[in-house]
Amino acid sequence: MKKYLFIAAALLMGLASCSDDNENTPEKIDNGPANEQWSATFNGADETVPQYPDLYSHYWQYVWSTKDNPNMVLKIHGAFPHCSYFSFSLYDDADGSVINGSSDYAIKPDAGSVNPFVETSTKENYYTVYIVPEKVSDEKLAKLGANSNIIKVKSTVEQANIMIRQYLSVDQNGTPDIYGGVDMPSIQAYDITTMQEVKAPKTLEGNVNTNVPAFVNRPEIDDRTDVPFLLYPSTGFYPNSATNYLYARTKVADDQVLTLTFIPTPTPSKVEDYASAKARYWSICLGSCMDTRSYNSINHKDAKVKEGEKATFVICTKQNAKLAEIQAHVKAQNAKGINTQLLVWDCSKLSYFARTEQRKDANGNLETIGNTMIIMYRNILPDKTWEHSMAKMKSIKLYNLLEAKDDPQNCIAKYALGEYGPHGIKVSTDEYLAQ
Repeated sequence: MKKYLFIAAALLMGLASCSDDNENTPEKIDNGPANEQWSATFNGADETVPQYPDLYSHYWQYVWSTKDNPNMVLKIHGAFPHCSYFSFSLYDDADGSVINGSSDYAIKPDAGSVNPFVETSTKENYYTVYIVPEKVSDEKLAKLGANSNIIKVKSTVEQANIMIRQYLSVDQNGTPDIYGGVDMPSIQAYDITTMQEVKAPKTLEGNVNTNVPAFVNRPEIDDRTDVPFLLYPSTGFYPNSATNYLYARTKVADDQVLTLTFIPTPTPSKVEDYASAKARYWSICLGSCMDTRSYNSINHKDAKVKEGEKATFVICTKQNAKLAEIQAHVKAQNAKGINTQLLVWDCSKLSYFARTEQRKDANGNLETIGNTMIIMYRNILPDKTWEHSMAKMKSIKLYNLLEAKDDPQNCIAKYALGEYGPHGIKVSTDEYLAQ
């Protein structure tokens, strides 16, 4: 009997001890579902994102006041998505200037996981990224377990924006999926002064939705028959710091054909080749000068190209009276093994602002995107040491052709990059069909 009384007493003491421990344990913070912590999806293909986005990209942002939360550390935890490229970029939300960031290959995986952008893996792999004030000591970060994947916020920033980018996202089976087949990462917050978890702020609207004007406002160049490409300055409006862009502005009349012939940058076929890649990804996007939206595009996976061989990109309007003949000509070129792709521009399409704000032109008609376009040739993670890398080109004031002509070997793509540099030539439709 004494034996059973002793056991019962011990059990009661244990229960009391557990009760005391529970009282001293901080209450778990509920930040809500992870997908609701982030903004709605910015879809490059839905014509809502300004400044000529890539049609194959998806973005999510989390915006918070660093002024009101000067001691806050954010812990972002999630699964690596299935996509061609993935990154975190940190911005000063006041002007969209980039502060810092990390591309997929550089993100260290959690214990027990591998980085699938470094080695091929079929399992689900996880990562943890910390967004921290620059004043925080390494000692304090170590107490939170933040010994890798640390992105620092400058003390001068009052509102910060951390943005996730994904390109060509698919699920585990290779089917297109904007989330890359995984859930959105969760966000937790910690007060670095108390070392305790606190509730993460709800994301603010931010400034990425701001409608901005076309960045190349030089209509006097629209009618040039040759179309030079220059390096776009990577500043302002939330640029992807891992990307370089070549751009050109031109007007393609309904009786003209524009061709770009060059050798596209080689891209890797498997993740083990990412480290030595000349670029991880490329695309050509056509955007309207009327509203800075992108309306047509092609990427390196879908394009009919062969590594090291020239490819021709043919651009004409949907309103071209001989469109069917142009299509047949392109088909015949490809049948002969000549790498050719056609991009058709519908100049009668209503602009984004005509559809959302009923904007009208000088004649009182709803504004269309017209015949003038910006052409963007995008390279993600270009190898800066490669002799034909656009990253080696000199960035000058936007479309300042006079300055470019003073230093063509560094400023104009066809001279700086040789056969790897795009350059446009416009001819009449009949001239093109006769080639």
